[in-house]
Order: sequence, then structure tokens, then C-alpha cells
Amino acid sequence: MRIYWPFRLLVLLLSLLIVSGGVRAASPAEDAGKNSPIFQIEIPEAGIVTSALPVLFLESGEISQVKIYVLRPEADAIGYGDIYPSVNGAAAAVISETRASERGKRVGILLDRRPGFRLLPGFNTLEVRAVDQESHEFRATFVLHTPKGSCEQGKAKLLTVDSLANLLRTGVSNLRLTTLVLDCGVDFQTTPSIEQRLRDLGAQEGLIHTIKDPLGAEQQGMNSTGFALGELLDLIQQRAPNDALVELVRSRGVNFELDDATTEKLRQAGATDQLLQVVRLVGSK
Repeated sequence: MRIYWPFRLLVLLLSLLIVSGGVRAASPAEDAGKNSPIFQIEIPEAGIVTSALPVLFLESGEISQVKIYVLRPEADAIGYGDIYPSVNGAAAAVISETRASERGKRVGILLDRRPGFRLLPGFNTLEVRAVDQESHEFRATFVLHTPKGSCEQGKAKLLTVDSLANLLRTGVSNLRLTTLVLDCGVDFQTTPSIEQRLRDLGAQEGLIHTIKDPLGAEQQGMNSTGFALGELLDLIQQRAPNDALVELVRSRGVNFELDDATTEKLRQAGATDQLLQVVRLVGSK
């Protein structure tokens, strides 16, 4: 019977470690594609009070503040400076204020505080990452959809060179800006100096081409109702929850073929087998 004692001792030691906190079970945030349950979102201007839903459809894009709650007990072990929000891929600490709340901690994201952070027409991603005193990391991504609003009416020319420059400077992706240009139009004509200014801020040739020739871009299907490949890649890379992406693709569809090369691009970005299966299904209709 002695040969079983080492095994029993190992089990006993592991049990003691788990009880004492020496071995920690994986947090919900470590389950890829799912939001950690310690986060909730609140958007008072949209009538949304403390929701944990990963995808929210807003009736208006005129939102000046979004609140993120970090809930107890995890919030008690997370410092005020250890919560990192971002909006459409741009770090949003500079427009955020973290305060104590009855539930734990509240991060107020003031979208009007600096240019380039307001919600864009269509899909927006709001990410939040928090790290506790033991270096455990928690993550969540909320996808906020806003209507095209005034941009939809006769393609009102709302975008100036400065507004595009501000969006590029804050880190909004070229894909999002291309969609915005198609939806809203611009109030300027490109010149070599303007093009160079935008390139210096990160504008790629696809965005420059769309600014110069939006009708040509539309004819290539860039504003199709289905997800463009780049748009879907953008959401995957910004860690949008897998369940939310699956439902969005099912409802909206895609406008590209899922060949081997495209499948590999999606896999490298982090697409799950479930998402690829849904893309293949809706793309074949």
C-alpha cells in the first residue's frame, strides 16, 4: 500500500494550495472569446443601465459618456490605475475618470473630452482590461452599433481634413475610416500635401483611394450590408466576443468568399472554428 502514499501526498498538497489560493483556477476572462463577468456597461443617454450584453444596438450615435463598472470582489484587488479602456482600438485613459462606486469601481469614459473618440456610424468596439494585485488579467469587449443618422441622408459631407487627422491620430483603424468616408463623405478635395499629411498619420492607400474616388469604392462593394473581410478582421483583432461575432455574422452576412487564403487570414487573427463555420454557411447562401 505504501506505493500510493506519494500520490496521496501530491493530491493533499494540491488541495491545500487551491484552498489557500496558491493555485488559481482560470478566470472567466482567460476563456478566449468571452467577457469577464466582473465588467458591466452603462450608457445613460441610450437608456442602458448596467448591462453585461456584449453587443448593444443604440438608437443614436450622439453619446457623450459611457460607464464601465468593475464589480466586487475582484474590484477590491484592482488599483485605480490598473484599468485600461480603449475605444475603437485607441487607448482611452486620457478621456477616462475612475472612481469608487457601491459595486466596486466605475470608469467614466468621456467621449467628448478629446477629438476622435466619439462613436462612429456602424459598429464600435469598447474594450476594457484590468489587472489585479496578483497580476491576474480580466478583459471584456463591448460592441456598440450606432445608426448612420445624418450621414445616411444624401451623404452629408461631414468629414474635414482635421477630423480625419484626429481619428487617425487617436488610432481608429483605416477600415473604420474608409467606411465612415463612404457613409458621410468629405468636404475637401485631395491634394498631394493633404494626402501626405494623412499618410504620415497612418492612412493607407485604400483609405486615400476612397477619399479621392468614393463612388469607385462603392462600386467595388466596399459599403455592402454584409461584413467585408477587413471589417470582420478588425472586430476579431479587437477581441470582440466570439458569441457576439457569430450572431452578428448570422444576422448581417458577409460579402466575401471563404477560400483557403481567407480562412488562414481569419485564423491568424483569432477566428474560432465556430465563427469560420458560420461565415462559410452565410457566404454560401
